[in-house]
Amino acid sequence: MLHILLLLLKIIGGFILVVLCLFLLILALVLLVPVRYRVSASRYTFIEAEGHVSWLCHLIQFFVKMDAEVESEQRMHVRLKIACFCVYDNLRPKKERIKKESVRKNKKQAENSERQENAVVQVESSDRQETEMPQTTAKKSEAKKNGTFFRRIFALPSNISSKIHAMAEKLEAVCEKKDKLMAIYHDEKNHLWLTVFAGRLKRLMIGLLPGIDRIFWHFGFNDPASTGKVLGMLSILYPLCEDRMVLQPEFDRQIMEGEIRLHGHVQLLTLAVFAIRSFLNKQFFSIIRQIKHI
Repeated sequence: MLHILLLLLKIIGGFILVVLCLFLLILALVLLVPVRYRVSASRYTFIEAEGHVSWLCHLIQFFVKMDAEVESEQRMHVRLKIACFCVYDNLRPKKERIKKESVRKNKKQAENSERQENAVVQVESSDRQETEMPQTTAKKSEAKKNGTFFRRIFALPSNISSKIHAMAEKLEAVCEKKDKLMAIYHDEKNHLWLTVFAGRLKRLMIGLLPGIDRIFWHFGFNDPASTGKVLGMLSILYPLCEDRMVLQPEFDRQIMEGEIRLHGHVQLLTLAVFAIRSFLNKQFFSIIRQIKHI
């Protein structure tokens, strides 16, 4: 009996160990394997944009593409693939979706026809009532309208003064909140935490900046001086992009076309470390409490 109990404990322990190892493996994959993305956009005859996101060596892929012709409506293609299986594709026709849409259209058409019939009946009844209405009631309604019009004119100065007073009160409340927020910001401990947080956020954003594959811009304005100014401002980016950026200015005509291609990756571990170091902090919760008490 004791041997059977020990064997069961070994099996249960091995099962728990396997589950724990699988959980740690999945957690490591989620945190360490980056999510890669590619983005491209172009404007020539048509405006086109495309985005591709992949994870786990293209095991999970998400694709978005938009083709917008200048004189037509926009068209978007969205597709989600897991391994070799297409989970979602908005351009793939589905029989069930078509049937549901046809049923909905039939219901809407029936409801619209009923509403139109009811509206016609109501209009006819209202026309009959208006024709049967005596002239005395029409004169009374005109007198009431004139009375309300003059009342609104006499009440206009008081309404304007009340609105100005309400706006002044709101402005005072906003100024008080601003002063309290500035006091929280200039507090020594809060200011130190915000400075450190700003530095961490800056480093995170620099690490998440995408890489440039190609930038091509063919541009020109009616004023040659404007074209020269834009070219001078964009020439600052040449040391950063090197031969990946091509600018083609036109000084004698107006034109605007080009393309851009970017790529990058996001690692969830860096985001998790940033969140833990920044927000799991006593000073952060203290600032939140101070803001709530304003």
